[in-house]
Amino acid sequence: MRTIHASTTGLDTSVGFGEETLVDGYVDRRHELTDLVCDPDLCRPVVGNVLVFWDGGHITTTYMRTLAPELERRLLTATDR
Repeated sequence: MRTIHASTTGLDTSVGFGEETLVDGYVDRRHELTDLVCDPDLCRPVVGNVLVFWDGGHITTTYMRTLAPELERRLLTATDR
């Protein structure tokens, strides 16, 4: 297995979770999860003994399931619940 450079995945590692921008007069609040998949420069093919990517830009179902608790936490925080 090889390490994938973050720039080849199409994931934007520069956008932070909860970052807000103004788009056409509306607040666009991004809920970027790239930090759960990649470091700023590298996307590791295996994390915690789980295969992350099945090709250069698609995340495996198994890895997404491991992210579910963190995704839930972030969504509840973002919606003030």
